[in-house]
Amino acid sequence: MKKIIKKMIPIGIISPLFFTISNSCDVRQSNLKDIYIKNYNESNFVQNNYLINKIGYPTNDFEILLHSPLIKWTFQHKSKYDSLNKVFFKNSVKFLTFNLAERIQLIIEKPNSDNFESYDFYKDEVDQSAVDKNTNNGIVRIYTNDNENINSLFFEETLKKATKIRLFLRNTNESLDYVNFNNQKTGSSVIAKDYWNSISKAANYEQYFEKNLIEIPTLESLLNLGDNYSLTFSQKPEYWDKGMQKFVLKELTNNLIFNPLSSAGLDKYTSNFGTKLETTYFIGNYIVAEASPTQLRFTKNFHYWNLTFRKLLTKLRDIVLNFNPVKIDIESFRFQQFKAFKQNLVSEVDYDILNSSQKEEVNLKNVAFGLTFNTSFLSNFNTNKYFYDLDYLKSKTNFSLFEKIFFGIDSSFEFENFFNSETFELRNLLNAILNPYSYVQLLDKNNYWNSYTPQNLEINQIKIVDLKDTINNQLLYFNNSLNQISFYENKKSFSSNLLNNSDALKSIKYQEIKIRIKELLDEYYEKHSIDLDTKIKWIIPIYSQKTWLSEKNYQRLIELINALDSRLNPKYQFVNKQTKTYLQYLTIGNFDNSFGEYVINLFKNSSLHLSELINSFENNFQTNKNFKLLFDNFAILRETLFNYFSVQNWQEFNSLTNNSRNLNSNIELKSKLNNLSIDTQMNFIKLIDLILNTGFNETQILIQNYYNKQLVQYFYDKPLSDEGLVYFQDINVY
Repeated sequence: MKKIIKKMIPIGIISPLFFTISNSCDVRQSNLKDIYIKNYNESNFVQNNYLINKIGYPTNDFEILLHSPLIKWTFQHKSKYDSLNKVFFKNSVKFLTFNLAERIQLIIEKPNSDNFESYDFYKDEVDQSAVDKNTNNGIVRIYTNDNENINSLFFEETLKKATKIRLFLRNTNESLDYVNFNNQKTGSSVIAKDYWNSISKAANYEQYFEKNLIEIPTLESLLNLGDNYSLTFSQKPEYWDKGMQKFVLKELTNNLIFNPLSSAGLDKYTSNFGTKLETTYFIGNYIVAEASPTQLRFTKNFHYWNLTFRKLLTKLRDIVLNFNPVKIDIESFRFQQFKAFKQNLVSEVDYDILNSSQKEEVNLKNVAFGLTFNTSFLSNFNTNKYFYDLDYLKSKTNFSLFEKIFFGIDSSFEFENFFNSETFELRNLLNAILNPYSYVQLLDKNNYWNSYTPQNLEINQIKIVDLKDTINNQLLYFNNSLNQISFYENKKSFSSNLLNNSDALKSIKYQEIKIRIKELLDEYYEKHSIDLDTKIKWIIPIYSQKTWLSEKNYQRLIELINALDSRLNPKYQFVNKQTKTYLQYLTIGNFDNSFGEYVINLFKNSSLHLSELINSFENNFQTNKNFKLLFDNFAILRETLFNYFSVQNWQEFNSLTNNSRNLNSNIELKSKLNNLSIDTQMNFIKLIDLILNTGFNETQILIQNYYNKQLVQYFYDKPLSDEGLVYFQDINVY
């Protein structure tokens, strides 16, 4: 076959992987099926630390591959979607399985009594035949009638009443042997103390357990009087009525802190343990066999406790993650990925990075391309990840014209000026020039989510996603009045402009916004004696992966801003999530789906400065009759907070809650907030969205029944997951 790289791409930007692709024959079987290959257009994210023990869920393939919990959610079978009837006719199935634990004991204690109930669960077998039923979300949770099975409804009901859980490590028929990178036994196995090592070395582990309503573990309490083959977690007595369902089904299964950290390894290598491949012990399905700046290679753990997994030829033998030490341009990477997939040199490719012609080819031949559904979203996190970085602005001494106008800055950043009427109006109008419905449609998504709230939130037992049409109404501060653009108006505008993407992307108020922005800029220029030809320059940071569709949308956004006023001169730039600018990328997790949890977490996050922003907003707009409904309802919530902490104003509240521990484990406060009326809760949500609004962006996707698409080689059976990750051991090879 002829080489194809000549004169196509400047040689300086071609990665080493490209030469391998270009010299390969176009044969779908050119790679072994049991080797799963993924390519990243970024540098290797594993450097000098091969340990995954920390508080948090897996966020990359390295952590997913090494995560080995006590019990885990297992997903099986590839889901298949009928786009005509908009249903899944083949489903992935979801069920619990024992992993490093072999038995669970749940204990129900009674207040003021020595009596207790105890139940043992040691089975996890299920019937997976539910795969062939029509569903809306493509996943079927499997239950069994066996009350000794962790997939029984009885197990979940018992969890709701449980006050203590005891997990017994495997040491009856299987041994939990640690292995090294050469796949050799190290001579040590998992003991309960290894979990104490993981917990005690994690930053802020006390707050983590307090937040989860669990007694802060000690070595003695965890090991249950010295038993080195069982672990015990106890709920605080004051929360016995809350049950342990969320802690067990969400945290024990997914949180990386519940991976063992070898005592033998720590004793042998001390501070060097895990810093190099040679000083790391592994316990999961896969181990890291090779590591370099350009590649991580994982292979089956030959000594993993599950003999069936080790012997099954339908399970992946190796997983290879390839990296580009120097990131290349998206066009070159897209070309590499699509070509490599056709030649079976890569196992999966994200659908979103493809251009329109490639997507058209995939959609026409979706079976051949193994079009698969996947999700990386967790609904208990905020969907919109873009916030203003007020600490960044506070730390600056020299400001651009954009920062002065956009944030009301004179010589320094002041919260009070952040919401002066002209500054807030200009910022709000500039943030509202897009039609959000059109924006997500042009990203090939279904719907938008116009809020910072997590999408699993419930208010008075009503799922907030069922109120999405209300959530998706836009509030527009315009000429000293508050206007609303409804979801239905946005949808209708998109339908009316199907032949012109640029017009479709415009807000229905675009022309009115244009006139008002010119007036505001003219007033500012005149007040500060600025030459009328002076440009307002700034860079819009984009914290997401660069795709063909996202870049087209940002190009159109720049054109829309330029057309508002010739003085507005922005550019956009794709940046990493740690980049410091006037915006920041921030993920806020919620332990449960309650309104109270959401409110407390907002105030706990010091980088948001929420109490100072609310104080400024109230001072500037309290007397504006257009905000009366918002403020009347907010006054009820504010009074609830002030009364609980015995404070009189936001300054006192901010001083008290600056130490986030004062907001931890406040079950009583959470309950008071949850019991507020629906109107009060919804108005708070809309008020906060108005205050924090940074403009619409690509993260604001409605994830209800929404899944990413991937190209996965046709001989792989990759299941759909609603836990935000798919374990590689759940992928089957045919």
